[in-house]
Amino acid sequence: MNKDMLTPKDILMDTLNTSKALCTLYATFLTEASNDDTVYTIGELEDETVDIQRDVFNLLYDKGWYKLEADSIKNIKNTINQYKKSKGEM
Repeated sequence: MNKDMLTPKDILMDTLNTSKALCTLYATFLTEASNDDTVYTIGELEDETVDIQRDVFNLLYDKGWYKLEADSIKNIKNTINQYKKSKGEM
């Protein structure tokens, strides 16, 4: 394979990152749109993009190209405590 060519992993990682960014943009658009028909259409596009993102993630994970690391109990407890503190301040 030519060193200048993208690998299947590169293509999938780019697709994953792009679909994640699109989901963020769609969510922002949906909170700011005023036309019901437009909201419905963009909502459908967002749903499709979420499905694509999940499929690509699963493919990357199944192939061992996307690793997940377990977090420490300490970090998990800290996150829970931060959430409880923030919730209490509301």
